Amino acid sequence: MFATLLVAAATAPAAPIPADAHAAPAGPAPWVVHLKSDDANQLRLLVQTPATVKQTRQMVKQVNGKQVVEQQVVDVQTVQHTQVSLADLSGTVAAADGSPVGSAELLRRAKDGVTVLISADGKAVDRAWLKAVGSNTVVVAAKALAGAAAAPQPINSTRGVANTPAPRLTLLTTGPDGTVRVSTQPGGVRYYTSGRMVIMNGAPLMLDDVGYAMPNGGGAQQVRPLNEVGFDAYDLTGRIVARDEAVRRLRAGGLVLVAPGRFPDPAHLQPFRGDLLVLVSSENLSAAGAAPATPAPAPAVEVKPAILRVAPLVAPAQLARPVLRAVPAQPPQP
Repeated sequence: MFATLLVAAATAPAAPIPADAHAAPAGPAPWVVHLKSDDANQLRLLVQTPATVKQTRQMVKQVNGKQVVEQQVVDVQTVQHTQVSLADLSGTVAAADGSPVGSAELLRRAKDGVTVLISADGKAVDRAWLKAVGSNTVVVAAKALAGAAAAPQPINSTRGVANTPAPRLTLLTTGPDGTVRVSTQPGGVRYYTSGRMVIMNGAPLMLDDVGYAMPNGGGAQQVRPLNEVGFDAYDLTGRIVARDEAVRRLRAGGLVLVAPGRFPDPAHLQPFRGDLLVLVSSENLSAAGAAPATPAPAPAVEVKPAILRVAPLVAPAQLARPVLRAVPAQPPQP
């Protein structure tokens, strides 16, 4: 009977993973930002927020052989840049365990360098994300920092800081077939135009000057099994983890750090703990079906292009030519 029990245990299927083992957090993943400055009271963050604006453009048409100027209003995608001071930040600055920290203590820690988590939507960061960091990690939530297209960037820093892009905290989950799938997207750039207008000799000329460039992925997003995506895996100390081992450890999903192109600067990894894996990939890897970290663009506002008027070209007046007259030569004097 004992042998029969052993055989039954060996051949029985593994217990299914609970459906809520890695329940989706209630909000987007927080940004990872490293702060360091000699003058912490002057430390500010640059927040880049996507927006749609309306531009009024003047277009020239030929009607019955004459030039006719018409105005057209078009939607233009752009990015708004805002500087946010941390000294008088209106929001919540607390530790991951919920204990208060405050802006003054954050600025004090920034003198020696501190890596914080910043809420992507301005709300409290879901506890599911905070499982990856230590209890004393500083978490910042403020409306002024919400809706950013990328991690807020420190400015007015006078000392060397992290020299690589910050990694992104990501939750990988399994699909209906039990396979962990991720989204990948080829790189690319979309250029926005400023719509400058020049009027010369009364005729308007439309010049589409490149005004801003913003990464947009460059291609359609693809959802693929994790084991088919190109990546290198590391632990938090920088030790490489075999690809097969990384796939095995993530077979049921879990929290990971995703870094673009190279292993993150150690400063970015200060808050994280445990056996968290760092996946380095050049394929813009993210969680499959993840909700966007930014809300819809702000309502469109009216922006009129600058008009440069150039004085008409006038042909220079013809200069009068001097009249030459022949004068008889005078005979030499005796």
